[in-house]
Amino acid sequence: MSDSSKTVPRALSVAVVVMGVMLVFGTIALVVAIVLRGHLRPAAAPGGVGVPVAAPGDAAPMAAFDPLHLGEPAGSRIVSVSQVDGLVALTVSGGGPDRVLLVDWRHRQVVARLVVE
Repeated sequence: MSDSSKTVPRALSVAVVVMGVMLVFGTIALVVAIVLRGHLRPAAAPGGVGVPVAAPGDAAPMAAFDPLHLGEPAGSRIVSVSQVDGLVALTVSGGGPDRVLLVDWRHRQVVARLVVE
């Protein structure tokens, strides 16, 4: 073999070094992004309640943590939430038979209570 076949072209050596440096900096950037994302996430309020959101539609937003009492018995839990024609449908179980509550956020009241038997 000749000497030229044993030597690595200079461009290939430079490319390997540049890609290695990019790999190291990319890994560091990924770790920093994951750490920052975990530290910058807003903390939940006591009891696991998140940050309040504005009411749907043209209603004025509720005050922070302004409670809306649904009048459900103890042991009730919300299974699912969906929006239907400007109303919020809450599927509730426990504390009696399963039921669906239709809540009008604009007027802050339960407009219908459908019992599933």
